Amino acid sequence: SMVELDVHQIELYAGAPHLSVEDAADADVRRIKRQLDERQIAVRCLTQEQGGAVPINLATENEAVRQRSIRAFFRCIELCGL
Repeated sequence: SMVELDVHQIELYAGAPHLSVEDAADADVRRIKRQLDERQIAVRCLTQEQGGAVPINLATENEAVRQRSIRAFFRCIELCGL
């Protein structure tokens, strides 16, 4: 585990099924944060999943995909503030 390895800073990959940015409730994220705090582990980078079944692409010409992508990244920013 990270605790056994004396690792206290991590990148958190936000992808299903562990943490779906689009589906996670604030309470879910607070629970994860509590668990990390108990282990003295800080998230230094939150990386949004970009290659799953639901495409995330800010540069696409597909307006629906682009708007969903923007919402997903804004949600990442919100989650970092919890």
